[in-house]
Amino acid sequence: MVTYTLCSVGDPARALAEIRRVLRPGGELIFVEHGIAPDARTQRWQRGLTPVWRRLGGGCRLDRDVRGLLSGAGFATDMSAAYTEGVRWLSFTYEGIAR
Repeated sequence: MVTYTLCSVGDPARALAEIRRVLRPGGELIFVEHGIAPDARTQRWQRGLTPVWRRLGGGCRLDRDVRGLLSGAGFATDMSAAYTEGVRWLSFTYEGIAR
């Protein structure tokens, strides 16, 4: 299980490659992550805030492409994604299962 981790690791592609390496055949990665929103206006907010947010949030990036990272690591996903109520500019949340 990965919960709000890919946003702050230094090399998320490497982390996902290692997870895939150690995951048993047929195993599943359950995840909840926040990342880049689908609309351009929110993306501008996320990209603008990320440099400051990284300093305050232990390296957390608001603008990571979670879907692209999982796909790039070779995972097929069943995923849902939505804005977090009340903090649209801050958190677009992805959750699901990667195989």
